[in-house]
Amino acid sequence: MRPEQVKTIIAKALEDILSEKKEVINETYLFKWIKNYLLPKVTKSNFSTHISKGIHPSSDGENITFKPDVFLPGGYVGSQSVTRLEPDLSGNASNFPVAKFFSIQINEECSLKDLILDNSPLLIGVFATDLEESEKYRVIFSKVLQGTQLSGITDHRNKQLLWPNQQDSLMSDDYTCLIPLHPVSLLKEIHHKVVSRKRSPDVAIPSLARLAFGGQHPKNVSFFTNNQAGVNYLLPSFPPIFHRSSDFKLKPTDKTIFNERLAYVCRSGFRKLFESTEIRNRNFHRKTKMFDAVNMILQIVLSHVRLLQEQNEGWSKAYSLNWEEKYWLDPKRAELEGENDFKERYELGEWREKIERQFTLWIRSFLQKYFPKLNEDFRDTDYQELLTKVTQLLRYHLRQV
Repeated sequence: MRPEQVKTIIAKALEDILSEKKEVINETYLFKWIKNYLLPKVTKSNFSTHISKGIHPSSDGENITFKPDVFLPGGYVGSQSVTRLEPDLSGNASNFPVAKFFSIQINEECSLKDLILDNSPLLIGVFATDLEESEKYRVIFSKVLQGTQLSGITDHRNKQLLWPNQQDSLMSDDYTCLIPLHPVSLLKEIHHKVVSRKRSPDVAIPSLARLAFGGQHPKNVSFFTNNQAGVNYLLPSFPPIFHRSSDFKLKPTDKTIFNERLAYVCRSGFRKLFESTEIRNRNFHRKTKMFDAVNMILQIVLSHVRLLQEQNEGWSKAYSLNWEEKYWLDPKRAELEGENDFKERYELGEWREKIERQFTLWIRSFLQKYFPKLNEDFRDTDYQELLTKVTQLLRYHLRQV
């Protein structure tokens, strides 16, 4: 792709953004619009990843752009989990054409905003006839999109948390004041992932909650919030299922962890699965209960898998486990000296599909054992769909190993 092609894409997209305009937007019009309309608006725009108006739409508190420099521990999700946080425009809705302009999709992989922040050579001469002037505009756009430095402005509508700095903070009145802000960029990413998966017949997200921001006027919150009609999705938050490490003991002679002992540890999930299977009418409620049950089994299995993975690297050498499970349960072994073959096969990743199949067969074997007269039913589309969905959850976990 060349700068001229980028310029053509921008001009075409601008026709849709300025739908009230009759004329076709050519290069002359584009440059004039950038100079006379966009630049004055940009300098008054506030792009950020965490906004105040998500806490209260009338808040005039300061927004910030969060730039993560550390990774979250395993099992936690936050703004650090997003590869690139997209800055959102909060404030005056009359500036939304500015946000739409920066959100122009150049191709499947990047937007105009991405090219600006990456100082892409594809933007040479795209914003003005004079190359130096065009680069000057790009620098201005980049600074605005990167957000401003925190200056400590808050609003009485913002929530505040007082964090004790020492044990006797109550007596010494020694606290740090924390002001939570709405992680709008993170929630946009979550919204996108949830919507794309909800449209897929192969994925179910049970117990999903919707939280609306901005009431009848989500545009008062931010550009992203308005595009989502104010809707933000909340994933279910349940108390963790705790198990003693003694609940499941792996024996050196075990060839697989998918055995009777692991099934006993997962008995609460299997009990729910058997109960839902006994519901003979095939409806959405039944399928949801079955999915929740198998998902519970999977989560219990994964909790014990994590315990095994946290053991000293190379522990699997003394066990008779099949190789695919050694790759899964003892991944740190690949870092040891003299384990080049292990590392090569581990990184090849073919073991992941075998783990998926073993898990599926393990679940099916207990269903067939508990319901011997329903063997044929376990081959129908309901059960295939169920196992496919849960396998996808397992597949996501395996990709992280």
